[in-house]
Amino acid sequence: MILPCGREMPLAVAAQRPAFAACVTKAAARAPRGVDGTRATLRLTVLPSGRVGGAALQPGWLESQSLGRCLVGAGRRLVVAPFAGAPVDLDVPLKLTVAR
Repeated sequence: MILPCGREMPLAVAAQRPAFAACVTKAAARAPRGVDGTRATLRLTVLPSGRVGGAALQPGWLESQSLGRCLVGAGRRLVVAPFAGAPVDLDVPLKLTVAR
């Protein structure tokens, strides 16, 4: 087993981009001005099993919104190959932009 470095983490995040985009699209349908252009960081704690063990969203006010819950849920579904060692924190920068 190896530490998830190099291309694996970015590929796993890229695989979740459609789920993140779906969260933004859904939120924008309810309140387009409240979403577009917002920047957020999703911090994921990836366990040695390859699964996400924890997720937090900054700014914190987003976590209590349906958009934030959706983004955290999408982040929790990220999976990488199992690796040896301690859990790894991964910061995923998000620019919440409504597709036009």
